[in-house]
Amino acid sequence: MRRAFLTNNFTVPARTITQLYRGRWQIERFFKWLKQPLRIKAFDGTSPNAVRTQIWTAIAGFLLSPF
Repeated sequence: MRRAFLTNNFTVPARTITQLYRGRWQIERFFKWLKQPLRIKAFDGTSPNAVRTQIWTAIAGFLLSPF
């Protein structure tokens, strides 16, 4: 299957653009995983430390919970 990636930045090689898209989708999948099994609907704090703490707490709770 051939995919087309659209951009208006013509100075960057096409391979770099596809790598950026791939990295972006990995981040999207990670946050989708955070929202579904970890049940994080919103972050309580806005600082990087608050978000990191909430994510790690949710992951630890998920791993310690009985299946």
